[in-house]
Amino acid sequence: MLALYLSMIDDPDDQSKFERLHEKYRQMMYFVAYRILQNNEDAEDVVQMAFIRVLNHLDDVDEEDEQKTKSYLSIIAQNLAYDVYRKKKRDWTQSFSFDEYELYIEDPNG
Repeated sequence: MLALYLSMIDDPDDQSKFERLHEKYRQMMYFVAYRILQNNEDAEDVVQMAFIRVLNHLDDVDEEDEQKTKSYLSIIAQNLAYDVYRKKKRDWTQSFSFDEYELYIEDPNG
């Protein structure tokens, strides 16, 4: 997947910058997403979406300030994870309707 991202960047300096960011922060971003979603595949998808967003805002990332970079990337992953969580929750509640099911509750006294 990294090769696909790098093919989207024209400048060799930006390519190496992106490669360094990807190598250094992808695990941290995965853990941020997994903590929210509790699902391996969804967390991986969030990391991929986050790096696409980073591609579009690569100039905003300051590698010199490591703490700022870490915060910036974790916020991207966190926000995308919450978006995925809300979408999945909304899809689940729309696909399940209590009106479709009849519930029978037995009287414990007979």
